[in-house]
Amino acid sequence: MQCDDVLPLIAGYLDGELSEAQSAPVRQHLLACPACRQVTQDQKALKSWFQPTAPVAAPEGFAARVARRAFQGDSGLLVPQAAPSAPAEEAGTLLRFAMNVTAVAAAALLVLSFTIQFGKQPASSTLRADSTNLERALQSLDRLNQEERADALRAEEAKGPAARSRTAEDEEEPR
Repeated sequence: MQCDDVLPLIAGYLDGELSEAQSAPVRQHLLACPACRQVTQDQKALKSWFQPTAPVAAPEGFAARVARRAFQGDSGLLVPQAAPSAPAEEAGTLLRFAMNVTAVAAAALLVLSFTIQFGKQPASSTLRADSTNLERALQSLDRLNQEERADALRAEEAKGPAARSRTAEDEEEPR
């Protein structure tokens, strides 16, 4: 047998799970191979840690008592739970307070956002801020602009030709 064939069988050999026909070649290989013999000794030492030193016998009626308590909903704790200490209660109270304040703040922000979104938008008699009157507002602004230019031209014509030439010279000078 080769080492690759023996190594998977070592645990079964130590547990006594192999037949005599399977154990004999493993034993012969372990006598001849120091590396596999060392692996076997290591596994045997490890296994000894998990062997009970003395058999443990359960008291009479133990299984029936465990089953009865399990069906009754017993958690199995031997010691009743102590009441939480004062700092733990204060931490719980503080956490509940913080959660309540956070919930109230979130609700206030939600109401504020709806108020801003759907509230009445600023308006005047000729100009509104909503999009439905935007085109009418632009036309109104154009009309006011044209009226102001016409008023400026009339005022300039009323001053006379001398005032017009001075205005033209003022516009040509760099500032």
